[in-house]
Amino acid sequence: MESTELKNQKSNKNKINFAIDLRLVCLLLLIGLIACLALWRPWTSTSNSSDRVIEVSGEAILKETPDEFSFSPMYQFDTETKEIALTGISKKSAEVTDGLKKLGIKSDQIKSDSSGYENASFPSFGGSKVNYTLSYTVLVTDQELVQKVQDYLLSTSPSGSVTPFATFSDTKRKSLESKGRKAATQDARNKADQTAEELGFKVGDVKSISDTGQTDNGVYPLTSKSIAIDSGISDKATTRIGVQPGQNELKYSVTVKYFIR
Repeated sequence: MESTELKNQKSNKNKINFAIDLRLVCLLLLIGLIACLALWRPWTSTSNSSDRVIEVSGEAILKETPDEFSFSPMYQFDTETKEIALTGISKKSAEVTDGLKKLGIKSDQIKSDSSGYENASFPSFGGSKVNYTLSYTVLVTDQELVQKVQDYLLSTSPSGSVTPFATFSDTKRKSLESKGRKAATQDARNKADQTAEELGFKVGDVKSISDTGQTDNGVYPLTSKSIAIDSGISDKATTRIGVQPGQNELKYSVTVKYFIR
């Protein structure tokens, strides 16, 4: 038979094991409770967060002088045969491209394209059998060259207008976008604060922001003299149209949602 002392030792050992097991269970329960609290977040409001926000739009309008000008002259070739039209296009292309390069326009700023069709029914109405068009896109980034390029293109007997389309270069656009974004964001905050003051609530942190971005509608600069440029004008080479670039507008807008208190 076991002695009383041995029985007491076994009893104490069982008590220790039970105590250790109980602490382990409690620890596991505590970890589970913390995890549940982290997921459920009972301290936050149960109301729909969309009922506690204000949405405002901020806008900014910047005005700057454009620094990029695009010319789009065209040359028509109405002839009896395709060969004659293509010969004319080749000569005119060489003439115009060479003239532009002499003015200082680089090759990568000059694009040309030709298109045309043949129509056998035209001759019966006194028209041409072949109609071809030589189109140019000339990009000018040096404002001092704009007037010279326009004067030169005017002397090459183009069909249609030679007034340049003025807009912002990528570098200038990015700079204006940065300023516009800052101003539009501040405008949105001002509107939110004004509404909060009028309705009696406080503006909290930003919930979301939508960068609507910018719009820049390039314009055709004002000219000091306007004329119709077509094949009937005999003094195109001596007629001068002054280019006045003026200013373009760049509009920037953002939409911001704020939490309210």
